[in-house]
Amino acid sequence: MFFYLDSQVIQLNSVLFGMRILFIVFIFILTTLEARIIDSVKSALSADAQREKFLLKKVDKLDKESMNFIKKYFTSDFGLYAYKANYLLPLSYSSKKYLYWDKDGIKGKHQKEYETEFQISLKKPVLFNLLGLNETVSLAYTQRVWWQVYSSSSPFRETNYEPEIFITFPTPKAFDKEYGLKGLRFGFVHESNGQDGLQSRSWNRFYFASIWQSKNIFTKLRIWYRIPEEKKKSPNDANGDDNPDITTYMGYGDVAISYINGKRHFTLFLRNNFHINNNKGAIRFSYSYPLALSKDTFLYVKLFSGYGESLIDYDRYINKASIGFSFSRGFF
Repeated sequence: MFFYLDSQVIQLNSVLFGMRILFIVFIFILTTLEARIIDSVKSALSADAQREKFLLKKVDKLDKESMNFIKKYFTSDFGLYAYKANYLLPLSYSSKKYLYWDKDGIKGKHQKEYETEFQISLKKPVLFNLLGLNETVSLAYTQRVWWQVYSSSSPFRETNYEPEIFITFPTPKAFDKEYGLKGLRFGFVHESNGQDGLQSRSWNRFYFASIWQSKNIFTKLRIWYRIPEEKKKSPNDANGDDNPDITTYMGYGDVAISYINGKRHFTLFLRNNFHINNNKGAIRFSYSYPLALSKDTFLYVKLFSGYGESLIDYDRYINKASIGFSFSRGFF
């Protein structure tokens, strides 16, 4: 028991040391290039406005609705919103190398402990107040990519695809005022990695979430039910359950806490299977702060420890530290 704890402490210390080195390098690069980046951003914003104005003038005048469609096309305004954080983390260091399996079942390791990670996450509200309860039906899509950019041939190590549909109900004023309960959400989410054979991972869930506020602290409590799948007839079978023990490592729910302090944004994510004899879980912390004179670009730092960093590694314990930029800030 003590040996296990000591080894975890050593792994965590190594991650923190690597994080310090990455942070020093990152700040040096950022300080050197900040002035040029600011000038480029200003020029880009001005150029976008000029381009949109020029293109609209080139179009012959049409009726109001037709012109609204064309304006939305030129300005890319189709009601899409950021869902979770959208980020690019060029420096991402893990405490161990990542595994992979080929089609013959032979296990290997990727070349580097450090890689690049990025996430794209969008949502689209599609219906509002259909039931007269001020509820919103939304579609969402999140994609996370882990890229071994520093290895030879620079392969994409893992990609997770997560389409989602959910309905959010605001709570009555009495519940809001008395308990700080802001909303209830019911949804369905599919998550997979698009691989086949021994590399394939996927699961489908229905979930229920509640959203709370206490001054600057927002909390989301979520529980889910995994939709069962049939057992595979063979490991390389395209049909059947890719990961029958995933709930052992990913549990049946999670907690996300968001603390907003002026320009600073902190998030804490917790997950646990609540098994006393075989306890598994994960913790993730993130911090973001806006860059100077940049409206929508933020310094973004992320720390992770536990199981399920990605689907391919749902059953591996990983400590990881990452730093880079976010281009939107997800609430949780």
